[in-house]
Amino acid sequence: NAAAPVAGAAVFASGDIQADIDQAIASGGGTVMLPAGATRLSKGLYLASGAAAVTLQGASTGRSSLVVTDPYQNAITVENASAVALRDFTIDYDPLPVTQGVIKAITINGGTQTVDVAIDRGYRTDTAWLQADADLGELGLIVFDANTRLMKPNAFAVGIASVSDVGGGVLRFTVNGGSGDIDSGAIAAGDLVSTKAWRSQAITLLQSGGTVISSVTLHAAYGAGVFEYGGAGGSDISIAMVRGPRPPGATSDRLISVNRDGIHSKEVGKGANIHDSLLEHIGDDMIASHGSFFTVTAIDAAAQAITIEHPQGFGSFGLAGEKLLVWNNKSMAQDATSTIVEVDPADNRRLRLDTVAGVDV
Repeated sequence: NAAAPVAGAAVFASGDIQADIDQAIASGGGTVMLPAGATRLSKGLYLASGAAAVTLQGASTGRSSLVVTDPYQNAITVENASAVALRDFTIDYDPLPVTQGVIKAITINGGTQTVDVAIDRGYRTDTAWLQADADLGELGLIVFDANTRLMKPNAFAVGIASVSDVGGGVLRFTVNGGSGDIDSGAIAAGDLVSTKAWRSQAITLLQSGGTVISSVTLHAAYGAGVFEYGGAGGSDISIAMVRGPRPPGATSDRLISVNRDGIHSKEVGKGANIHDSLLEHIGDDMIASHGSFFTVTAIDAAAQAITIEHPQGFGSFGLAGEKLLVWNNKSMAQDATSTIVEVDPADNRRLRLDTVAGVDV
């Protein structure tokens, strides 16, 4: 029975979810029963290093819902853990990590383009959080067809440099560097827009393996719905990412579910098994799964070796026998392929290859 504690596992159900999680971890595993109905969380739940065989289990009646009140928080973070299971509950955010509305006017003044958006009733009109996203280069507008309320074909997301409140429930978005879609008329007054950024995830899996996500529903995320980074991987995911209910006072439905990627898996030992899932109205990639990206910083032609650097400073995840694809970092054209012969045991950033032909710094 998916909506019952795992047979034989210790059960923790005090109502203090984080305390129950900590106790389950200290006990070597167990099932944490989530309260029925909505539980509001000012801080996300954290399954810390060493968590193994811990299950977060939603109620069998009166579906459990976790409502995160700080959009900058991951709803759930699983880190350096194994065989964690998340089952039978819903995640949403209040306030929402997006706002939305209808384009009232587009102004082009020399090299400056602005988009005036009348924010839908019940959606956020405060600007400080939007400007903070813009300052980080994260803020964009997704454009929707007003008739279908689906993303508008051939109208790509518009990057935003600044946001101001011009009164009457209208926010003015200044476009970052200009948009060809605005110049061509692909984006026009009357179109609908929703904001997007990447500041947190609904579910984050870090350096973990064997995670199970089963019958979980996500209504919102200030970034990816599920973000998996590093570790053994091999997650088993059955999930729904769908638009949630209207916020209080709203008279229009939400335009998107999660802000950015639906499921994003990177640099894991084994990719996720995704099945029996529904991902819709996603703000960016529906599913993204990829390995590591490195920059070539040095070439030793005599030794047929290269030195690489990871953007976050990690060493190589490569193994002898694995193939490398070499891309030009300006044209993004593939320049060459090679095979790892040996990873330097003293410095795993240094790789000896079968050939360095076509590889440049």
